[in-house]
Amino acid sequence: MKRLLIITGPTASGKTKLGVRLAQMFNGELISADSRQVYKLMDIGTGKDLPLPVPIWGLDLVKPDQEFSVADWFKVAQKKIFELWKKDKLPIIVGGTGFYLKALINGFDSLGVEPDYKLRRRLEKMSLGELQEKLSQVYSQRYEEMNQSDKNNPRRLIRAIEVVQTLKKKSGFKSIKADKLLLIGLKAQKKYLYQKIDQRVEKRIRAGSEKEVKG
Repeated sequence: MKRLLIITGPTASGKTKLGVRLAQMFNGELISADSRQVYKLMDIGTGKDLPLPVPIWGLDLVKPDQEFSVADWFKVAQKKIFELWKKDKLPIIVGGTGFYLKALINGFDSLGVEPDYKLRRRLEKMSLGELQEKLSQVYSQRYEEMNQSDKNNPRRLIRAIEVVQTLKKKSGFKSIKADKLLLIGLKAQKKYLYQKIDQRVEKRIRAGSEKEVKG
């Protein structure tokens, strides 16, 4: 049976800790869904909890100066999930990068969409307001899902429009199909989370996070 467990939640809510416990109980292995932990040489600042008593995949995939998209992560996660299923193990996705998790659960139409530079040049001549209006007209759902920062980011708007135009001609990646899917969303009071985050930051500074950033 193809089982898949996803654990998500805010920073410092205990996702990895719970994932480890469940992996030990149910013969599982972890797959990170953290968009920062894919980078090598960034262990302290991104909070890679290593070593762990169970395997964790999806870490240290590219160098800091390399691009890494949700499409790249999807391919890595998909491959590892199928490998674990073949071994009759439970893949446990752990992380708070919502874009990654959404792609895994629902599929993501923009995966694999190549840049359309001709379209981009045309869109780059438009104002922020014009880009917002255009995306709202051609893909209102995507526009409504964007946070305010992305709505005010011309590059993000142009990419979204580009995806819509391209997908009129092709389909995107499909979601992972599991026989049993369990999604656990962790919650905690803000006061508790802030305390945990402060403790983490202090610990990382003592561990040398500033030196790590400076290289």
